Amino acid sequence: MKNRFVPILVLAGVMIAAAACSPAASTPAAQSSTDSTPTAESLGAPAAASAGTGGIAQQSVATCKDVTDPNITMPANSSQQQFTAPEQVIDNGHTYCAIFIVEHGRFIVQLYPQNAPKNVNNFVFLASKGFYDGIGFHRVISGFMAQTGDPTGTGAGGPGYDNIPLEASGSMKYDKPGVIGVARTNDPNSAGSQFFITFQPTSFLDNQYTIIGEVIAGMDVVNQIKIRNVDQDPNAGSITPEKLISVRVVDIGAK
Repeated sequence: MKNRFVPILVLAGVMIAAAACSPAASTPAAQSSTDSTPTAESLGAPAAASAGTGGIAQQSVATCKDVTDPNITMPANSSQQQFTAPEQVIDNGHTYCAIFIVEHGRFIVQLYPQNAPKNVNNFVFLASKGFYDGIGFHRVISGFMAQTGDPTGTGAGGPGYDNIPLEASGSMKYDKPGVIGVARTNDPNSAGSQFFITFQPTSFLDNQYTIIGEVIAGMDVVNQIKIRNVDQDPNAGSITPEKLISVRVVDIGAK
């Protein structure tokens, strides 16, 4: 499977569009199975909510900023699952909130199915299966973005399919920090499970990479994700990636 790389904006102002098969990066160091990782409760987030079908919680709240962490436990090694295609699990008229737990905190993403219905459905489907639990941020570039969603940590892994189409013609732009984009190869219709979170506005990605949502709470936590620039640092492969402990999705209904 080909690597999924997001283009890099060089400080001089030149965009380097990475080819589908970029220079090989070292495989991330294996994560210890004995690591002690925080839970939502240990980070001070209240556990609540009734679980909907397929690991999607349901809450009646005003906005995603008001959601509480659903008490949903996924089987061990959920990130190793493979699928032939995502199931349809969302209602495009509803608002979905994704609660991310990382090693040093929690942040909340509001998803926008109206902007990218197929890609948002794909993300929610994988999150509802626990696919993102324990995956590392394998490519993190200062001043640009943090990329994750690859269970192999190489940039080439995925959920078993890589044909989610580009949905980049909507109104949303990469005009602020915390935009959630979908990684792909140089084939526009090749998304799988990988996504990225921007650290600053990146307008050169507009209309090129699908946007599924934005961080609405906890951007300070996102900014602390460990840098791991495998594009430019030959030693970065030896750095253990920061762990994405879990992603839980809450459906707050039609708004």
